[in-house]
Amino acid sequence: AFVPAQLVILFAEDPANDQRASALGSKALGASPDDPRLAKAVGLISFRLGDFRRAADLLNRAATTGPADSRVFYYLGMSQYRLKHRTEAISALRRALALGLPADQGGTAKAALGELE
Repeated sequence: AFVPAQLVILFAEDPANDQRASALGSKALGASPDDPRLAKAVGLISFRLGDFRRAADLLNRAATTGPADSRVFYYLGMSQYRLKHRTEAISALRRALALGLPADQGGTAKAALGELE
């Protein structure tokens, strides 16, 4: 069944929808594997669900194919931090900070960098 990417992107904004959005996201990615907006949305959902390996893969795809986005780099860096991929986490978190993060995410990124460096 066809799942519109826009539906998954909308669902990604509300963590209450994560389980359903994850399943729909997998179907939508099958139809649109090169869509950076969809990779970002499903990556964020995967991060919130604790699937850091999938999150890192999808967010890396979004980071390399989509526009520079501090949120993508933040969650990519935090996924890599959780996976203990030190070098990649440092790079992504530095990029997120350079692109400008909200204060709460900026503080978390700086704290993680402090542990990693």
